Amino acid sequence: MTDASAERRERVERARAAANRGGGARRAYGRRAFHSVVLWLHRWVGIVAALFLLVVAGTGAALVYADTFDRWLNPQLLVVRPGDAGAQPLPLDSLVAIATRATIVRTPNTQPASVIIMPQRADEAARVQFGFRHVFLDPVRGTVLGERGIGEAVMAQVRILHHSLLVGRFGRLFTVGASWAAVLLALGGLWLWWPRRIWRVTRTRSWRGINYDLHNITGLLGSVGTLLFAGSAVAMSLTDPLDRVYRATLGDAPNVVLAPPSARAVQPLPLDTLVARGVGQVPGALREVHLPKEPWGTVVLFKQTPGEYGQRARNRVWVDANDGRIRGTLDQQQRPLGTRVAMRMEDWHVAAFTPTWSRWFGVLSCLLLAFGSVSGPLIWLKPRRRD
Repeated sequence: MTDASAERRERVERARAAANRGGGARRAYGRRAFHSVVLWLHRWVGIVAALFLLVVAGTGAALVYADTFDRWLNPQLLVVRPGDAGAQPLPLDSLVAIATRATIVRTPNTQPASVIIMPQRADEAARVQFGFRHVFLDPVRGTVLGERGIGEAVMAQVRILHHSLLVGRFGRLFTVGASWAAVLLALGGLWLWWPRRIWRVTRTRSWRGINYDLHNITGLLGSVGTLLFAGSAVAMSLTDPLDRVYRATLGDAPNVVLAPPSARAVQPLPLDTLVARGVGQVPGALREVHLPKEPWGTVVLFKQTPGEYGQRARNRVWVDANDGRIRGTLDQQQRPLGTRVAMRMEDWHVAAFTPTWSRWFGVLSCLLLAFGSVSGPLIWLKPRRRD
């Protein structure tokens, strides 16, 4: 190799090395610029959405155990003394008759009974629904415990606050916006956390430094829950378009077609007989018995699918009141995946995917998000350079 060719080769290598150094510098500058943009968005999205996130996360934590709180707040309505050993509940027709008499005395023009909400434990009251009011009864003794409007319960107001800030559709826009903000904050927070990887609190620092460290740690710990619960809320806000995508790509099932009703009998069968004939048709615990508008119609049994709890029940059985014939059934577990995805989104949002532990996970995730919505703005209350 001549000296000239060696010199040319060296110049080419120097030029290539300089270009590589320049490319690395440009990439580093790009990462710093992107980091600055993420930090700016994380700051201002967090500050603007902080109050809404605090409300949504706090009420969400309470709603995970809404039934338990309702029992604590209203034991006179919801809690009964268990019956003696061997005592059987009164017939459902008798409970409806007792509740109807009690309601007519107070409101002569009351609507007919529409739903019986079955007790799930020995010390739980039964409920008979008339329009938008519930009558609570001791299922064994038939004692009327009281009445309550569906929206009058404290936890019902907490639920409305969680969904719409108590101001209807307008408030719903803010709660949905808070869900979007929570997703963005969780993703941006992970990006910002990675370079420093703060795992512990430095106790010797000021309260601002401790708050900064706690914000990083709790944000990291709560990121999975925030993405799960806030992400499912975002998906639920887009139910209609997403549902069409699920059904088109993952499979759909036709609507349930009921068999023709039976000929009208002289006397409809007792409710307990109808329940006994329909209760074994689909899996799950019986939660609600929906009554027909006229006695000779069809009774619909609502049963909880595996993983559901509280008053949520999606499996159904249609029972003809004339002869007890099963007109149709709906087992959600047997439907195609596309028709079950949206239902599972709601399950994930209310922490019902594995109730034995997911409810604690849901409460913890909500509390971590609530803490982050307070500690985050405190970081920027008086921004200053960290030591």
